[in-house]
Formats: sequence, structure tokens, C-alpha cells
Amino acid sequence: MMPTGDNAGLPVVGKRRRLLFVTGNTSGIEPYFYLSAVRPWVEGLGHHFEVTCLEEPDGLDAAVERVRPDLLLFFGAKTRLLYSGPVFDCRARFGIPVAALTLMDAHSPAKQAFFEHAWRLGVEACFCIDTGMREMCGGFADAVYYCPWFVNHEITRDFGEPKRIPVALIGDGFLSTGTDWRYPWRRAVAGKLREEFPTFSSPRPTSRFPHELVGEAYGRMLNRSLLAFSCGGSRHIFMKKNLEIPASRCCMVSEVNAGLLHLGFRDMENCVFVTPSDAVEKCRYLLEHPDELQALTDRGFRFVREHHDARNRTMIAEWLMLRLDLPAGRRIVQPDVCGPLRAVPVDSGERGVLLTGESPFVSGMEQASSRWSTGDVSGCLAAIEDAARMLPLTMEPKFLKALVALAEGDPRGAVDGFQEILRLGIFWGAERPDPLLWGFYLLALDRSGQTETAARLAAAFPDVDHPVLRDVRASLGAAGVGGGPACPSVFASPWFFPESPEAFLAALRATVEQNCSGGGPA
Repeated sequence: MMPTGDNAGLPVVGKRRRLLFVTGNTSGIEPYFYLSAVRPWVEGLGHHFEVTCLEEPDGLDAAVERVRPDLLLFFGAKTRLLYSGPVFDCRARFGIPVAALTLMDAHSPAKQAFFEHAWRLGVEACFCIDTGMREMCGGFADAVYYCPWFVNHEITRDFGEPKRIPVALIGDGFLSTGTDWRYPWRRAVAGKLREEFPTFSSPRPTSRFPHELVGEAYGRMLNRSLLAFSCGGSRHIFMKKNLEIPASRCCMVSEVNAGLLHLGFRDMENCVFVTPSDAVEKCRYLLEHPDELQALTDRGFRFVREHHDARNRTMIAEWLMLRLDLPAGRRIVQPDVCGPLRAVPVDSGERGVLLTGESPFVSGMEQASSRWSTGDVSGCLAAIEDAARMLPLTMEPKFLKALVALAEGDPRGAVDGFQEILRLGIFWGAERPDPLLWGFYLLALDRSGQTETAARLAAAFPDVDHPVLRDVRASLGAAGVGGGPACPSVFASPWFFPESPEAFLAALRATVEQNCSGGGPA
């Protein structure tokens, strides 16, 4: 256990509180990702808190007794929380606020494992760098707050490199042969750019395909570039590269999206927004007018250093300040990404900001749901396939496809679909199934003629509970199982249940008898 942080850059939200940051064991994280993504958070929190880091899995009780923190913050990198010690409700045990910080993508198949682990630890607020998490975490949405990436001055700064790269294409997708659907905008602009300009491509390094353009070498490469392209992928999320490029005194070129606009990026003011049809024209203009390009680059450089530094990421400190004095009947919302958090009545209809609704993936899921609601099953399945093509491991298309199969008279197909999601969850660290997933899986087993198996499994995971799961268990003779506090579900989304999961189950029961050929009553 070691202290970190410094006394500089006091937060705007008041005095620095004591934070016990449960990082867990970070030794398994890829070195480049640790340097560029993990370590900056450990150091950045020191601007707002007196931080003590805890790596040992079994030392939590002793650390809380020693540090006496105002906030217990668990950490997760790309998957579930890295804490591997005993699991219990920390909020009830220690009597202090408990939160989590995750660098995980909302489309990660590890999402269920993360939220399940966090819920069992008593986490009441999840701070996410993925600016689309709220649209994709179902019943956990009101506990999600965005705390986006910030400038890492160690890696990305003005090194004084000569500008020798006209156009840099940063990240995956630009070298795609046409099969990578995660980045439709990158696929659309890459070929045109290569035909017109000398370009340099740098895909994301991985443990399987590493390269040396990481850390300072990566920052120097950006610093040598005049224009560097990046985007938010098929989900239009705010990415680390959106700060790394301008912070390296390079002009960022991107597809416009709501996240960039909310975070203050403006076309030809501090960055360049292009479409596939005007990308070449706008880049050629800037390369032919170096003074304008230099002025634009300088404005972007100043903008991110002034507005997207670690000192600007006060969200966790703001939440704690509100949480410590939160009256009964109030809850905390985040109306804007970088605006102040505030307390509102519990029954207020105000929810946190949503940023990725116009992205190809989210639009595809909404289209699939809409087509199903109007009876266009084939159109729904086609939209599901389009969404799944963009993000093959993401659970949402798989879950909707299985629900459609169950409702449309193919319970065996539903069983296969739900089993695939369950296997993915286990592989990525889930120790218990999602309650809605488990409930509809049991129902699909029953409807496919596997009633005995469904009845036996209904008694499993008694600490996983939900009104829908409780109802299905009762129908299978396991009415006494569960009964504890209902677990939120990552699948409690209007994409799947326009009214509610309970209403969907009732409607399903009204129609499933005429569609399904096997099994007993639901």
C-alpha cells in the first residue's frame, strides 16, 4: 500500500478528501495500456483527493481501518474490477460511499461481469470513460457517470519534432480490407486519403501484434504529423486519441458526433470535422494554407490543455461532495459530460446525458427494436445482423435475437442464443448470470421441452433475483428461491422491453402457447 498524488491543482469542489483507490493487481495489463491509460488515472486522482492505492486483495479491512477514507473507489481496466479479494457489501460494512472507475468499453462482453461484481461490492456510482455506457447498461444507467479521458502530458506534448507526416491515420480500421465494420467512417475515408496524400498508418498495438509506436514514441509520431485522423467508431464514443492528437500539437480530423460537441470540439475552431465526401477537399485546403493550419493546430493544443487536463475531471470529487450531504429523497444526476453534477428529487424524470443515440450501432439496435414492435420480424433480424457485424462480441444483438426467437416460436433457437451469452459472461469473469438473462433462459428451456432441466436450474443462484426471474421460478416449482433485493439487469433496456420486462413476459405468455410446440405451461 503506497500513497500517491501531490498537493498541486486543488479541485474546485472544496477540500481534498481521503480516497482509498483499490487498484487491485495491474501486472497483467499490457504495458502500453498501463502507461497510457491506467497510470494517468492513479496520478490524476491526486489533484482532487489524498490518494492511497491498495493492490493486495486481502488487505481491504486493514486498509480502511488505517486510511479511514471518505470514499472507497474500486478500479477496473478493460474487464471486470481488478479487486480479487473477498466480496461483500462494502457500503454496509464500512459505512462510507463506495464507487468504481472503469476503463471498459460499453460494448465489451465483460460488462455483465463488471456490473455484477460492482453490485455485490455495494458500489453505488460507476464512473466510466466510455461516453456511451449509459445507453448500454440497462438497469444500472442511473448509477453511471461519465469521467472521460484527459490529457496525458507525459506521453502527448509538443516535443518540437519537425512536421514530416502530412496525414496520420491513427488506430484500427484504416487498414481494413473491407471486413472491419467497427469503424465505418474510417473505412470510407481511408482509401480516398491514400490516393491523394502521403499517409502514415498506426493501428492499435496488441499483445498478439505489438509494435514500438507506444508511449513517448507514439507522442513524437503525432507531434511530427500535420493532420491526424480518428473517430468514435460505430458507437460514436469519445476516445483517448481525441485528446492525444491535439495535445501533441497536431490537428485532429474526425467525424462529428455528439460526444465531441459536448466536450467542446468545434469544426475549424479547434479541430476539423469531415465526411467521406469532403475529407480530401478540407485536408487539401489546410495543407495548402499552412498558416491557417498552424493557427488551427495551436488553438486545439491550447483547448485540450486548458479544458481537458486531469484537474478538469472533477466528477468523482463532485459526486462525493453531493453524496456526503445528500438528503433523503434525492439522487445525483449528470446533465452534461463536463458540467456540474446536481441533486434532484428521486421521482424526478431527469436522467443523465445520453450521447451516442445517433451512432450506427445504437441506431441499428433501435431500428431492430422498432421493426419488431411493428411485426416486421425479418426486418428486425436484418437490423440485428447489421449491428452484430459492427461489434461481433457485443451481447445486446445476441440477446435481442434470442428474445425474438423465443417470442416467434423458436424456443430451441432461443436456448442456443441465451447459452452463448451465458458462456461469454462466464469466460469474461461473471460468477452469476444476469437476472433477466437467466429468467428468459429458463423459460426458453421450458418451452423447448426441457422442463426438468429448467426446474433444476431454477433453484440455482438463489442470490440472483428479479421480479421476472421470480415469476419464472414460481412457474417451475421454485417459488421459494430468491426473494432478496432485486438485482439490476444490464438487459433492462427499451431495446428489448419497450414497456418493462414484466410487461414483456405477460405479453409473451399470452402468445407463446400458440407459437411453441413443446414444453409445459410457462
